[in-house]
Amino acid sequence: MPCTITGRTDGDTYIYTFEGALDTEAAMEVAPLAKRSYLGGAKKLVFDLERVPFVASMGLGVFVTAIKSFPGRVVFATLQPYVRQTFKLAGLEDLATVCKTVDDALRV
Repeated sequence: MPCTITGRTDGDTYIYTFEGALDTEAAMEVAPLAKRSYLGGAKKLVFDLERVPFVASMGLGVFVTAIKSFPGRVVFATLQPYVRQTFKLAGLEDLATVCKTVDDALRV
């Protein structure tokens, strides 16, 4: 199943919800989100990964780029256990906040 990405705003927070495996092809769609969000006035990005069973290495790479290039806060929410373990092994938990729910992510 291809990954779909939907976006919405909550004040100056942009929330992107992913559904499906974040493979190399889907990662290319993620790359411009941080810049587009910043230009749209976002001060925080929330990536909701509740329905993502797998993140490819390129997906991890674009998330790292988003974390380093976005001038505001980047938060990941609702990671599945396998994805959470992948984030931990890749060191993403040291670079960005990871929350159990989107509501928690909105509060940080």
